[in-house]
Amino acid sequence: MDSKETKNIWIGIIIIALIAGAYYFGTRSSTIPVPSTSSTENIQFNNSPTNSPTVFYTQAIANIRSCASTSCASLGTYPVNTDLSLPYATVNDLPEWISFSLPDSNGVAQTGYINKINLGTSKIVISEKTTKQITPVVPVKNGYQVCNDMNATWDGTSYTSSGGFNCTCKTGYVSGSDGKSCVVVPQATNQDKLNACLTQEHNVYLRAAEAACLQAGYTQADFLNFRCFTPPDVQQRLVDQQAQAQALCAQLYK
Repeated sequence: MDSKETKNIWIGIIIIALIAGAYYFGTRSSTIPVPSTSSTENIQFNNSPTNSPTVFYTQAIANIRSCASTSCASLGTYPVNTDLSLPYATVNDLPEWISFSLPDSNGVAQTGYINKINLGTSKIVISEKTTKQITPVVPVKNGYQVCNDMNATWDGTSYTSSGGFNCTCKTGYVSGSDGKSCVVVPQATNQDKLNACLTQEHNVYLRAAEAACLQAGYTQADFLNFRCFTPPDVQQRLVDQQAQAQALCAQLYK
């Protein structure tokens, strides 16, 4: 076998070895799957104390935050009893926020944070009572109930421009300063009643005086411009009537 043939054989062996190596390593590599909301696979925790890992469980539905604060956006949630293997002995040893890396929906690594208040070393026993406490059912009130809570009524068809119920205050109530409730009509004091009575009787006097002026031949303009002079006896009778009315008002609301 000459040197040329030997060279070709070695080249063939090398090519076969390269193809076999590429196939071998290619089949060993795979894309890291995105963890579901109930699994902690492919999560790498960033805190690294010397303690051996301890399994902790979420004690309620736990938010995964984008930063170490409850005001940060939620990247997802873990349900009750999701297990997390963390390098801490007890809950007291945990930092306030535990950070970890996990892939997003596109497989790109991102950092998430869970508050330690959500974790414990024991599983939560899920019962019907516990489930109801976690997801309480809040009844929805209709227009009649909403308005009644405001001391008002609803006609069943009227709505505000924003889509709310258009309520009408019940008898004895007026709209409050906030415009969202009805309050009891404030009771008038005796002084308020006296002033109203005097005003009413004075108006009666003015109407009687005007009628007397018109009967005497004056016009309404003459009366309004104080050019009407009724006979003295008529004038005195009107004054006496107003004085009597004022005395009665004062007696009623003293």
